[in-house]
Amino acid sequence: MSLDKYEHYLSGSLRRGKLHGIVQKFGVLANDPEGHCASTVLPGLAYVGRYVDGKPVGHAWRGLTGGSWLYGEVDSNGDFSGNGNVAFLYPDFETAFVGEFKKGLMVSPDFNYGSPNTDIVGIAG
Repeated sequence: MSLDKYEHYLSGSLRRGKLHGIVQKFGVLANDPEGHCASTVLPGLAYVGRYVDGKPVGHAWRGLTGGSWLYGEVDSNGDFSGNGNVAFLYPDFETAFVGEFKKGLMVSPDFNYGSPNTDIVGIAG
């Protein structure tokens, strides 16, 4: 299946009319909480995570433009927010920043976090 320039879709299961279980979203959007770049959708895997009764829970992956990823525990709104429980991974999947995130944006990196071989929020190094 090929994606149209402005198309996105998801793959998952419904329970009582709500997403439940592992969900995959396709169509990468810019990481822009203000919505200035909302019309740009790039092809590719955009999100993998678990839903319970229609709400995202636990750890998830979010694909970003340029091939980078966010990985971590989502908050009650499904956002990647928190301090020390979210990582920004470069496309090489070896370089990462951990720190404070709000709605998927890093607001304060933790430069004292471990070494390159440290287990970062559940990712074995």
